[in-house]
Amino acid sequence: MYWNQNAIPAIEAELGKRIVAAGDHLVSAARDLIDTPYPPASRPSSAPHRRSGALYGSVMQEFNASLMQSRIGTSLAHGKFTELGTVKMAPRPWLRRALLEQESAIVGIIGAPLPGISVTGFTSVVLNT
Repeated sequence: MYWNQNAIPAIEAELGKRIVAAGDHLVSAARDLIDTPYPPASRPSSAPHRRSGALYGSVMQEFNASLMQSRIGTSLAHGKFTELGTVKMAPRPWLRRALLEQESAIVGIIGAPLPGISVTGFTSVVLNT
């Protein structure tokens, strides 16, 4: 096996682009799930319906190049409450559902072969809650 040390910056740049592309894909999928207009209200275990559009507009990605990591979510407390539920409301998962539904597409975006490079072992996406 041949390893070209000069190739590392190019590989890291390509991987960063792919992580951002995968994050954009997940943001889009999550927004699609919460774009059903209200009324009617959503049912427990289904994604929340769009009322004001605040949750829809707040879904975003933060990419950390030094860690080669993206975080996808919302800063709105309402997003966490709908995702995980509360004492008075059953969960209406939308972000985890988007990730589960799009996992193979995300793995495909990040793990696609790099020209002239063989990479093995990448098979899943990690969900930190």
